[in-house]
Amino acid sequence: GCLPRVDSVLMNGKCSLVDRPLLRSLRVIHQNVQGAKAKTPQIEVLLDLYSPDLVCIPEHFFNKADLDSFSMPGYCIASGYCRSILKRGGVCVLVKELLKFYEIDISEFSIEGVCELCGVRVESEANSITFICVYRPPNQSISEINDFFLSIQHCLETCIHLDRWIVLSGDFNIDFS
Repeated sequence: GCLPRVDSVLMNGKCSLVDRPLLRSLRVIHQNVQGAKAKTPQIEVLLDLYSPDLVCIPEHFFNKADLDSFSMPGYCIASGYCRSILKRGGVCVLVKELLKFYEIDISEFSIEGVCELCGVRVESEANSITFICVYRPPNQSISEINDFFLSIQHCLETCIHLDRWIVLSGDFNIDFS
């Protein structure tokens, strides 16, 4: 299919199948929209076409008030981070209204314009999984790149105590060449 399924998990450098109903059944989309307000019709088509359970959206460009008023039929804004000084950027996670979820407060690990994060924990009767949405702007200094990786490290060290299953979804803007 076109959608990635959370069927396998990388553990100790090896990919192994996960025999857990929630992990095997979730449909997750990560889509950098570069301005959610202007792309609302396209996002609605994506949701109608694929009916994902979660949508991780970096670069929504919203301030806090705009994010609070943003809505998609059948979905909740489960978690979000908005910039307060710089323009653009930001991350959010949409979750289907019928799913049981909790926002994870990881705002302390966000650094505006360096590492922008939000998180949500989705639960079923049998298990749970944590999703973290990440945005790292391009063209950063070495110091900012180091700060980015430290923020991710500290966030993961905190979240691993909440859940043993974590999905990190992001626009990392890393040039490996």
